[in-house]
Amino acid sequence: MRRIGAARAFDGAVTIGCDDNPWTTAEFIVWLESQGAFNHPYWMCRGSWSYAYNKIITDTGCGNICLAGAVIEVMGVRGAMTIRVTTSHSVSGW
Repeated sequence: MRRIGAARAFDGAVTIGCDDNPWTTAEFIVWLESQGAFNHPYWMCRGSWSYAYNKIITDTGCGNICLAGAVIEVMGVRGAMTIRVTTSHSVSGW
């Protein structure tokens, strides 16, 4: 765990998953881990605007979450985390 006293802004336009096939929440968390999201007290990124190259989380119980253009924030560590996904207002039909 790195304690640098600042947020880690990973990327302003990252491709999240490389295609638009559905993901489970567990698969999303594995991706976050592979990006180093749990190595910092606060980590964030924004998905690129390519709908074809960003995943959709489908098992939330509150509708599908399209990650294209979404801002993802991770606070905490792997075992005790808060993940906030703010989706684009332009997403429809998900």
